[in-house]
Amino acid sequence: MNKMLTLSIACMALVFSSAMAPAQQNGLKDNDGKGKVGRQLNQRREGMQKLLQSLNLTEEQKTKIKEIMKKSREDVQAVLKGEGERKDKAEKVKAIRKETQEAIRNVLTDEQKKKYDEAVSKAREKTSLKRDKRDKKV
Repeated sequence: MNKMLTLSIACMALVFSSAMAPAQQNGLKDNDGKGKVGRQLNQRREGMQKLLQSLNLTEEQKTKIKEIMKKSREDVQAVLKGEGERKDKAEKVKAIRKETQEAIRNVLTDEQKKKYDEAVSKAREKTSLKRDKRDKKV
């Protein structure tokens, strides 16, 4: 269970990693580059790697997913660098994430999709729990 949760978080991390890069460039890291944003980014990347390893992807699938992720990062960076309100940008990034997840699912076999969906679901649960806990503190 925990392994799948970690893998799910990792998957999501890769998708969101492009959103974190501009934040790191805007001074949200400490002197050694391992501030909160940097740590989160590393955790997300590691989680994504674990998820992909657990899916036993073929070389063709790996190549396709790398292309999907590269395009996603580029699209997110373009949105974040563009003009507009923060709320509008957030909605655009959310749409890109959804498209990316669907594109990844289309590369997977039925068995892999099941594992992937479980991992994503668990990551969402964990994020929701963290958000609820944070909101209660405020």
